[in-house]
Amino acid sequence: MHYYLCSKYCIVFFIKAMRYIGSLCNTSTKVAVLLTAFIFLTHVSSAQNVTLKHKQITLSEAFQEIRKQTNVDFIIKTSQLDKVRPIQNIDIQNKPLKQALEKLLEHQPLVFTIDNGIIVISDREKKNASHPHRSKKR
Repeated sequence: MHYYLCSKYCIVFFIKAMRYIGSLCNTSTKVAVLLTAFIFLTHVSSAQNVTLKHKQITLSEAFQEIRKQTNVDFIIKTSQLDKVRPIQNIDIQNKPLKQALEKLLEHQPLVFTIDNGIIVISDREKKNASHPHRSKKR
């Protein structure tokens, strides 16, 4: 939510700035400023932090909380949720999304990838053991 509000205010700021410099700059300068603003806002929105503190929570409930905090979507098969054990004594305080997911899945038979802002959960396989957490940039 914090990043959403920050992005919202940044967009308003850049719109006002573009109106101001509109009469002072040519089109290529405006495009450069807008591109810079877009890159900044994309970076801000991807730097989401997660807080989870529970004595016991199911993985499904943890994903729901993460979704509420970060507004990311998860793709996971129901059969994968049947394989997991409840998570005991999880304490994640304001950690980046990737670190939070690593902690959440460290004792589970699952791994994750981040693909264009969507968390894809898959089975842990021996071939993925060396690189279980791959992240694809947009």
